[in-house]
Amino acid sequence: VYVNGVEVGQVPHEEMERITATVKRDWVVYVSQGVEVLKTALRMLKLAVMCAPAVALLLLVFDALSSPVEFDRDFQLRSPHELVLAYAAFGYLVAGGTTLVMLAMGCRFGFQNQFTARVVRSTRRFLAVPADGEVQIEGIHRHPQPPVMSWWQILRAALKPLCKKGEVQPPAQG
Repeated sequence: VYVNGVEVGQVPHEEMERITATVKRDWVVYVSQGVEVLKTALRMLKLAVMCAPAVALLLLVFDALSSPVEFDRDFQLRSPHELVLAYAAFGYLVAGGTTLVMLAMGCRFGFQNQFTARVVRSTRRFLAVPADGEVQIEGIHRHPQPPVMSWWQILRAALKPLCKKGEVQPPAQG
């Protein structure tokens, strides 16, 4: 377990499994996770609502600058309220779509996984570490696997006995 990049201790595997099982059984964590999802959804909605009027106004200005005659004809043939409503709806559509694209690209909108937060808090409590700093929990495998060799390392190991002293060596991996 690391806090701010400094190792503060180790938690036995059995204790870590017990902490994880306790967190998964606690119904309060499920409720707080649901509340966190709702708060994140409201933050996304707030971003879309904040950006939509600016997008609608930019669309309106761009439409007026690109073809003033068509823009004037639209206002003469339709009611101005209908056109403003159409621009506003399109602005909200574009802002909402942009928000969803940001979500797909990995923007978290302040979301914090409550299960992970509870495991970290329980681990700090077990190690008697103060609650300041960023915690990183690295798992240690009980039966570590040998490192996997790349194709270049396998080829080099196979060619090494064939190369004698004074002959050309295979190029080193860069």
